Amino acid sequence: MELNDLKIKYKSFSVFEKIIFFNSLIFLLSLAFKSFILDFFQLNSNIENLLLNPWTLVTYSFVHISVWDLFFNMLILFYVSTPLVNIFKNTLPLKIYFYGILIGGLFFVLSSSFLIPNERVYNLIGASAGVRALLIFLCLYMPYKEVPIAFWKVKLKYVAYVILIIDILGAFGVNSGGYISHIGGDLLGMYFYSNLYPTKKSSFLNWKTIQSWFTTKSKMKYYKNKDVKKQNLKSDAAAQKQIDVILDKISKSGYENLSKDEKDFLFKAGKK
Repeated sequence: MELNDLKIKYKSFSVFEKIIFFNSLIFLLSLAFKSFILDFFQLNSNIENLLLNPWTLVTYSFVHISVWDLFFNMLILFYVSTPLVNIFKNTLPLKIYFYGILIGGLFFVLSSSFLIPNERVYNLIGASAGVRALLIFLCLYMPYKEVPIAFWKVKLKYVAYVILIIDILGAFGVNSGGYISHIGGDLLGMYFYSNLYPTKKSSFLNWKTIQSWFTTKSKMKYYKNKDVKKQNLKSDAAAQKQIDVILDKISKSGYENLSKDEKDFLFKAGKK
């Protein structure tokens, strides 16, 4: 393949495909120039070092320690970013991703300096904090969307449960700094979801929204009138079916091809 062909191919990439490309390219370069790449890109746990090398608060996310770390991070990034870009275009998902990286990096440095003081100096690399931010946001936005994992279909809200439990438990383990950076990304994803709709009154974390999502709501409510009960259950089922149809349409032809009624319906459903 000639250089011009590569340029044309690169220009056809989406913005997150370009991010994946650069992550892969820097990983390949690190195999040949490991010492230089790590010294320049990785985030040091020392605050003074961060002040001298402020770019590392972003560049650490472009370096991965192994091909498997790179593969899984980029695979999740691709599958999570695709539906979000279809719905919100590029701006919001990019903000969530890079702010997740920034907040995750700050959580790492601050926790290493104040929460787990130690004479040892730690370094952070990997895009996990940004990927976590996007994934948690998607799980909150589409909590009942089912995704195939191994041989089962799992609702995204249960994926979020597992991620949060792993990160919280990991914060007390050997690689505590890395998992604390993940928690920073998790919280950033929650923050963006809580402030998604301008009509809602929101704060740094809209705990009522988050709490209502984590609270299991019984579908079998008590009604004195059984006819009302049946009517509500049918209405919920029909609404969920329509949501699934719209999401499938987005995955096939993009958000811009939805009708005005479909966009309004999806917007209202997201606020419930």
